[in-house]
Amino acid sequence: LHKNSSVEDVSEQYYDTESRISFLELRYAKLEEHLKQAEKMEDIITLEKEMAQILTDLDILKGEKTVASAMVKKYEKHKKDLKI
Repeated sequence: LHKNSSVEDVSEQYYDTESRISFLELRYAKLEEHLKQAEKMEDIITLEKEMAQILTDLDILKGEKTVASAMVKKYEKHKKDLKI
């Protein structure tokens, strides 16, 4: 039971991470559009800071997705040994 719930947790984490990545990519695209229209230096700096944070968050989430994907592949490879 413990192994099965771990697999479910990884699957849930994977899809949650994918959703968060999609949301951040959309948010970044919207901020890019606002940046193109920004005229005040204060607005430009604020937008660039938020965009930089989004890029950092995306890097972290994509790393988590890679790890989760590797765990799922490992599970699939050794599924027979788990006897579930």
